[in-house]
Amino acid sequence: MGRRFISVILILVGLSAVGAYQYWSWVTREPISIRYGYPPYADSAPLYVAVEKGFFKEENLNVSLFKFFTGVKTLEAATAGNLDGGFVAIMTALPAFQAGVDFRFAGSMSYYDIDHDLTGYFVLMNSSIQKVEDFRGKTFAVRGIDATVMIPLLKALEKHGLTVAEVKVVVIRDQLDIMEALLSGSVDVAHLAEPVLTQALGTGKLRIMYRPYTEVFPDHKFPMATSFFMKSFIDQNKTAVDGFIKAFNRAVDWIGTHPWETKAIIANWTGMDLELAGKITLHAWSKEVDREVLEDVIDLLLEYGYLEKDIAAIDVLYQD
Repeated sequence: MGRRFISVILILVGLSAVGAYQYWSWVTREPISIRYGYPPYADSAPLYVAVEKGFFKEENLNVSLFKFFTGVKTLEAATAGNLDGGFVAIMTALPAFQAGVDFRFAGSMSYYDIDHDLTGYFVLMNSSIQKVEDFRGKTFAVRGIDATVMIPLLKALEKHGLTVAEVKVVVIRDQLDIMEALLSGSVDVAHLAEPVLTQALGTGKLRIMYRPYTEVFPDHKFPMATSFFMKSFIDQNKTAVDGFIKAFNRAVDWIGTHPWETKAIIANWTGMDLELAGKITLHAWSKEVDREVLEDVIDLLLEYGYLEKDIAAIDVLYQD
């Protein structure tokens, strides 16, 4: 056996050993931990799927989940150093960014469109209210006065020649209580979203008379929520953020081909009745927050006083 042949064999053996070591190091590497806040509702479906299907584990991530019922509370926890990121409404998060909460939006964005509209303005089946102009002087129940709720209402009123001063807006925090107030006649109009939207339709006593989120916005599309990560976490854990985005996007793709299984997973994670979960409308998803869409949202927040000054969209977007 020639000396040259033996040298080649030794090189190949050496390369194999290096490859085996690198593979073993990859397999046995410590997972990166992410502390992530989420709302326990249907719009967190990709998160539930990514956990259930092991997509996060496949990206070597240990994602610890913490429930927060509002985006404001999620952002407060992240600011206090108790979370690395979370899932929040875009309109809720941008004022916090302007106030100094240093985060970046990253990955998939949920939105409403004609086929995925999860909200509407309800009235009694026999109500005389047939159009938005009929809201004048009526009592309108909403779950809060945050931008995500109020800007669509303000846009709808303006489009139909009204101002918010001509409508009596009342806040009722729980959506089931809003529905009951409408059924009892103590309010005239109610803003309801899934899953209560489906429950309201199931009563046979209520009807949707207007869908502002897809009627008054460009392309009948309204951006809702996305993930954010604190800039300090991104700077030290870019690989983890990239892996999270990859896993989350895989879950979005999975949801697109498994809607019924997704609804069962939602029911399991949220405590929603399985039969009700099977009837709800799911969000639509894009793989990223579109810069132009974000600029439109910023313009709306400026127009209605939720922002004091302009924000450059690129400053709040994660750069992969």
